[in-house]
Amino acid sequence: VEYTADDFFDQAESLFREQKYIEAVGYYTLALAKNSSMVKSYLRRAEAHLQAGKRLNARADYRSAADLYINSAMYSQAIFCYDKIIEFQPDASDPFSLRGWAKISAGDYDNGLADLQKALSFMPDDQQALFDVESWFTSAD
Repeated sequence: VEYTADDFFDQAESLFREQKYIEAVGYYTLALAKNSSMVKSYLRRAEAHLQAGKRLNARADYRSAADLYINSAMYSQAIFCYDKIIEFQPDASDPFSLRGWAKISAGDYDNGLADLQKALSFMPDDQQALFDVESWFTSAD
């Protein structure tokens, strides 16, 4: 029997409901091995990681989901993923920078620029963040 990504995802969901988060992570991972663009597996695996206390793994999965959303021009969904990262890593500059660009891409220029400036406030010498803010101003002209 050949199992599909959906089969593995369904098994993971069942384990998640039973609060067997580590086991669920394994099945979400199998689903992603079958279909690496299955964004719902990244999102649910991130939630399972959070429940298991593995914040860095959750961050990586939210970032992977956000990347898939950005590549599909689904900016509000990507912003949701960056929001989740910011919830448990409020002092990290990169999710603010990435969320800023997602907001700008979605047409929310003021809030996007505010996020870019927030990213810069964490690391004033961050050359990428400086470039991002300067690029925004140059493209806005």
